[in-house]
Amino acid sequence: MTIVPLSTTDPEPPKAYHCRIALAEPLPLPFDSPVMWAKCDLVSSVSLDRLDRFKLPRRRGDQGRQWATGRVEPAQLRDVRAAILCGLGLDSLTKWL
Repeated sequence: MTIVPLSTTDPEPPKAYHCRIALAEPLPLPFDSPVMWAKCDLVSSVSLDRLDRFKLPRRRGDQGRQWATGRVEPAQLRDVRAAILCGLGLDSLTKWL
């Protein structure tokens, strides 16, 4: 699986391979910042076994583990893909996204 890391720290200065993401619904703590940056110059490959959803804290009366997933809108995903191409030095391909 290929991943792009997210950061809550603004890049200084922002480059074409950075993509600002505003989530409609915040992720669980400690990832609950409403704005994140996709660091598209740091694309990595990881095993699917290392990826999982966010575990939510157990609350009294819960019947088992609760999980959360984040969601990126299609327009934001397109912007992330364009930033990935820039990070790979393939800026000229963004016109086909």
